[in-house]
Amino acid sequence: MRADAKKIASAQAVAASVGVLLLLGALVGRLGGDEWEALQRRYNQLQERSGRRTIAPGIRSIRPAASGEQRCVSCHLGVALPDAHGPPFQAHPGLACSVDPSRVGCVACHRGEPLRLTAAAAHGLDRRSPRRLLGWRAGRRRRRLMMQAGCAQCHLDRRRGLLRYDREAVPEVAAGMDMFVSQGCPACHRVAGVYCAAENGPALSRVGRRLPPAAIRRRILRPRAANAVSPMPPTGLAGRDVDRLVLFLSAQVGVENELGSSAKWSMTSRRPRLAEHLGLEVAAPGPAVGALWVRSAGCAGCHRVGRRDGGVVDLQHVGWTATAEEIRQALRRPRDRFTGSYMPRLDLPGAVEESILAFLARKAPLPSTPGRILREVCGRCHGKTRDPRWVVLGRAPPDLRRSGRPVPRRLFVETVRAGRSGSAMAPWGRVLSPRFIETIYDQLVGNRDHGHVAMGRLVRETDSAGALRRTGRDRLSLNPRRLNGPPE
Repeated sequence: MRADAKKIASAQAVAASVGVLLLLGALVGRLGGDEWEALQRRYNQLQERSGRRTIAPGIRSIRPAASGEQRCVSCHLGVALPDAHGPPFQAHPGLACSVDPSRVGCVACHRGEPLRLTAAAAHGLDRRSPRRLLGWRAGRRRRRLMMQAGCAQCHLDRRRGLLRYDREAVPEVAAGMDMFVSQGCPACHRVAGVYCAAENGPALSRVGRRLPPAAIRRRILRPRAANAVSPMPPTGLAGRDVDRLVLFLSAQVGVENELGSSAKWSMTSRRPRLAEHLGLEVAAPGPAVGALWVRSAGCAGCHRVGRRDGGVVDLQHVGWTATAEEIRQALRRPRDRFTGSYMPRLDLPGAVEESILAFLARKAPLPSTPGRILREVCGRCHGKTRDPRWVVLGRAPPDLRRSGRPVPRRLFVETVRAGRSGSAMAPWGRVLSPRFIETIYDQLVGNRDHGHVAMGRLVRETDSAGALRRTGRDRLSLNPRRLNGPPE
């Protein structure tokens, strides 16, 4: 028994020793001593060829006052030493706004993991690292663009609690903040120093420290990929505009980590108003002013405002399906009118609210035949021209053309006529007669026998404003001269 106990104890001691050795090996591999030592040997070879003094091998670091130890100079020796060579031993560029790395460090502008010693780990290429090096393996032009997210840590102003960026030093980041506001992001997300109407989504004041730019881009373009029940709609932006929004969000690292902010500014609790960002003045309230504010205040981020926009609810034709008073109530108390809605109450001056009301209440031209109504109005949510990424209150509008079997005629007509509470489906019965709706149904299911029926026989003739006019025996078309605002 004693012999067996000794064998077990000996085996345990051997296993513990092996475990310690494996742990030390993993630690050495994580530190990447071979990689930085090889770079320093290469640096010494270049020094010897040029007849200069070599350096003693070892881990080098800088300790800027703004942050802790940073070991970037163990490999990027030209930044800290008087002698520089080609990459990665080049000197820090002498830009007009460049700051001495010994004073502010490297990661404040470039990001990365300051204590790691392998290229992959120090540059934040690990998927778990949110601090990927800005502009990693990008071309010179792309790298300069991405570097603006780092430059923005200095080139900003937070006085009086309002965030502003230097449009000459970081123009793309400043444009990204404009995109953030105009796309309606402040309706759900809070960024320190930016107007916020509600906080239905996560705060983004430190998102640049949590997520790398690539992850931010993915969540902007495909928000439901990370959260299948997210009510956030995909952005309608593309190309350079998406880059600008990503840069602005990447620059949000927390007020306490910004080199251009003070402790006093980080304690400011005042929330800016929307009008402070837009800087728009209302000289004469009207539909044109309302159209400008709808575009600038973020409505187009979730709603379809123009023919080329995505989103729901469709605000192009809301003047046909809602009264002016109903639109006013939706602007002032959206959650009372639409249960479960994420739309916040916007803090707007009275003249601006009246201008937006005048723009939305106008009766924009409608297509004049059932086929065009089906394609250009219904199809944007329910047909082949729909964007399947768009959701309303967590639900996507059904694609009626791909249904396994057609919707019953009576249900279709009643839904189109009365709308559906709690959804984006408007009561189109206020402008379309049941016969016209039945003709749309026939077009949908493939029966085109009634496709020739003209608008005049089917539209309800209840337009007191005279927005409809007769153009033939039994045909009506829209009269843009009597619309409350300019035609599109």
